[in-house]
Amino acid sequence: MPGLRLLQFRRPEGGRAVGVVESAARVRVLAGCETTHSLATRAISQGLSVAKLARAAAGGEWVG
Repeated sequence: MPGLRLLQFRRPEGGRAVGVVESAARVRVLAGCETTHSLATRAISQGLSVAKLARAAAGGEWVG
């Protein structure tokens, strides 16, 4: 994921989510991440980069 772009957004039902912007029209949702802060905190606690954790958390759900 060169040039990783993260997007935190609100779901239609009101919950929050974080995704990786794959293109102007598609965002791949990260499983188990509701905020960019929680993603960064998890990465630090696991000794990983945010990019590496985002790759691992990228699921099959897409929006856009």
